[in-house]
This record gives sequence, structure tokens and C-alpha cells, in this order.
Amino acid sequence: MIYAKLVDLPRYSNIPYLEDILKFIKGNDLFKLADGDYDILGKDLYIRVMHYQTEPTEKRKFEAHRFFSDLQIILTGTEKIQIATSDERSIISDYDQLNDVQFFSTPLPTISDVNIEKDQFVFFSPGELHRPMCDRETVSGPVFKIVFKIKE
Repeated sequence: MIYAKLVDLPRYSNIPYLEDILKFIKGNDLFKLADGDYDILGKDLYIRVMHYQTEPTEKRKFEAHRFFSDLQIILTGTEKIQIATSDERSIISDYDQLNDVQFFSTPLPTISDVNIEKDQFVFFSPGELHRPMCDRETVSGPVFKIVFKIKE
């Protein structure tokens, strides 16, 4: 997992397709994109645009991906994303091959909060547990986020 300011993204050369991602960010008015998926390099690299309300943590589920990394960038709003560093996890759904996602529960002592705000990003590699779209300090709010889905 990487958590940093968007202006520092070029420093993370270990992120696959980083040059293509930076080119897309610089070459597009991200605020004019409607919700949905947009191919950049076919299904090896695409972007998901989302507007949503955060929800109470207990309504959200931990997720992990098998083949795709997530580069999640907050353009407006703020949210809490929980991470779990333990391999102790209980499967609560079958693997969804179409969306490359599986949902889990995890024990409390292994959970940490990451508060992500406008112009910050978080990067999750395949297998890293994360619970996105959570309220910060019990306050729900609107979020505009783009997620680069990166095939590893």
C-alpha cells in the first residue's frame, strides 16, 4: 500500500503503467468525466469514475483483488479507507471474476484507518485488504473519486 499526495505520484516508479497514468491525468479534464469505466490500454489499464456518499464503516466490506491493483485518487471530498495487515481473514463472498473482487471480514486488532482527502491517493496491490468509502468520524459526505485499475 502507498498513501501520498497526488503531486508526489511521479515519484512512485514501482506503480505499473505510471507513465500512461500520468499522461491520462495531464491530458484529460477529470472533472468532466461522467461516472463509469474508461479504457486507457484496453483491460490492462482502465479508469473507474465514481461519485458517491460515504457510509458507516459497518456497512462496508473489506475487499481484495487477485489480478488488479487499485490507484484510488480523491478529487473532491474525504473518506476513511480501512486496511488490514493480517493474513487472518474470513471469506464472506465467492470470488467475482468479472469484477476481480472478493469480500472478507478480518479481526479488529489488525485494522488501521487511512483518512484520504482531496488531491491524495492510495495504491493497493493485488491481495491487499481494504475497506473503502467509509465515513470519517461518523460524518457522511459526497466524494468524487477516480480509480485506475491496473492489471498486474
